[in-house]
Amino acid sequence: MKTSTAPMQNDLHLSLDRERPCCWAVKHSPAKYFIPVKNHKGNHGSVFIQGICCDNSGKELSVAEVSALIDKHGMQALDHLDGTFVIAVDDDRDGVWCATDHSATLPLYYSLTSKELIISTRPENMTFSSDADIDLAGVLSTLNTGYPWGELTLHSSWKVLRPGNVLVADKSGNVTVKEYFLGENDTEVQGFTSPTELLQELEKSVTALASRYKKLLIPLSGGVDSRLITLTCHKLGIPFEAITFVANVPDGDDFDIASRLVKIYGVKHHRWEWTPSKDTLEHFYKLCMSTGGTNDAYTTYPDGMRFFADVASQFDCVLRGDHSFGFGNHSESLFQSAYELCINYKDDLNWMLKDEYRNKTNLESVFEEQEQVCAQLKGTAVNEWRHRSRRLTRNPRAHLPIGQLQAEHVTIGYPLLSRNIVKRMARTATELKNNKQIAHDALAILSPPDVKKIPHSSRHTWLSGEPLLNLPREVLDGMVDFISKPGVLSDMIDELAAVGRFTPMLENAGGKPARASLTKNAKQLIKKLLPRRMLHTYQDKVSYPKTPPYLVFKRLFALKVFIENRWDR
Repeated sequence: MKTSTAPMQNDLHLSLDRERPCCWAVKHSPAKYFIPVKNHKGNHGSVFIQGICCDNSGKELSVAEVSALIDKHGMQALDHLDGTFVIAVDDDRDGVWCATDHSATLPLYYSLTSKELIISTRPENMTFSSDADIDLAGVLSTLNTGYPWGELTLHSSWKVLRPGNVLVADKSGNVTVKEYFLGENDTEVQGFTSPTELLQELEKSVTALASRYKKLLIPLSGGVDSRLITLTCHKLGIPFEAITFVANVPDGDDFDIASRLVKIYGVKHHRWEWTPSKDTLEHFYKLCMSTGGTNDAYTTYPDGMRFFADVASQFDCVLRGDHSFGFGNHSESLFQSAYELCINYKDDLNWMLKDEYRNKTNLESVFEEQEQVCAQLKGTAVNEWRHRSRRLTRNPRAHLPIGQLQAEHVTIGYPLLSRNIVKRMARTATELKNNKQIAHDALAILSPPDVKKIPHSSRHTWLSGEPLLNLPREVLDGMVDFISKPGVLSDMIDELAAVGRFTPMLENAGGKPARASLTKNAKQLIKKLLPRRMLHTYQDKVSYPKTPPYLVFKRLFALKVFIENRWDR
């Protein structure tokens, strides 16, 4: 094995000349992730890694050890790797290839032209130079859901690699995308048949992380996921501290419940709060750029990331509760299942488009293509699709970007996303994944009597009022001014329509919770009274729900910030 080169102090950003596809060329990318790229020259080519690679037992591997695995197994080395990473390889046997870990905990964006393949972990490396670079389908799915569906980005020439996929360029420059990890189809894997089996795998995952990192910080809410992690650490005697997010509203379920739990654990509890500052709008801009303008979670803590960074700097690793347990109640209606994932594929958002763009993109067709599902799907297959979509689309595109923001300040670990847990959950019976039933059953077994008395969180801290509307009026006015100004999207998007529908909600801004209308309250009451089997029938017969104006507003702000700042003038 040849001597390793020094690690590059930047994020992964590489290019490949398709006319001479022999090796990756390094492109400059400013460092933002806490762990920079590492490079090693092996017997058959170079290996570039960003993040943490482990073997199947959870032992962390150096870049030289990963290179040795690739020398031995070629591309099949991916079957021997766990962790949170992006990897790029040029191999004189298999060609040039790149992949994320099985859950895509770090993103891998790629741009493919006839001459060049470019890959990057940073969305900021995308550049828009004309209207043709703006992907209308990506824009509309982002406004609809908060993130683009499937492999879409806001840029027509850039895609994002799906979890468990590997992108390969052969020696002739032909590029293909293949699956290397799709747990649902792996018939050799046995799914979990009991919550005890899940707890055994979780103990292995937590123990492996604790062996590598001595000072652990766990974001603790009142929900099942973080409670499972903290209880496992408590049971195994693994020291940790907890942190709980509190929005700029009175303490809610999350913080109240977490406070009761930490007293039992006997650990220090950090109150993760944010108070809007004079720099709030500037922080909004930075967060919009870091998430590629496609994730609206930034509105829950614009100034809070600074507070998180101050706390997290004292720790070796943050253990997040992202999971693959499943999602939502049993539903055999595709629309209802998609709605549980916050996808309203019947809403084309035509009111947001200029006349020449209306009905130009059909979101239902985009949904079918990106979710790889037929809109006519019915029955139990719908229920199975929802869990698969949650793992392969929603988790990496909506939840994991929050972890990516945190990864700019500290190493992030995902104990519930170990390779063994994910692949076995993928093969677990659907009824055990409905409403995360197996996780709740595991928690019931793990919880001592004093913990069982503490209820689960029934609502997020900010449910009583959208955080966006609790911002100071001057911040909201600044967002309105930014959206109202003509820009690169103005020929396509009716920005004043978004402002016009949002502005009436400002009367509740500045700390007063946004109240639901009487009509909305009545609809919610009806849905609560209906038997679950009738819920999707009610949902479909009533007019399809539209994306709320405040969500369209903040999503438009995010994507417009990103595109305007990446416009090559």
